[in-house]
Amino acid sequence: MHAAGYARSQILDSGATILNSTTALYHQTFSRHRSDGSEISRGTTTYLLTDGPAGRRISALAVHSP
Repeated sequence: MHAAGYARSQILDSGATILNSTTALYHQTFSRHRSDGSEISRGTTTYLLTDGPAGRRISALAVHSP
């Protein structure tokens, strides 16, 4: 990222889907930018969120193309 001149990320879209009383999916599409404002790349992450005996956790994280 340093070699590409990365300066910041911006969330372009996000949302949540409740699957049941203890599980949800959260996704976000983001854009990575250089300090001059030009875009380096875009990506989407999806988190599997669970609520169990140990509390709320990110149980899985998937990174994929938007």
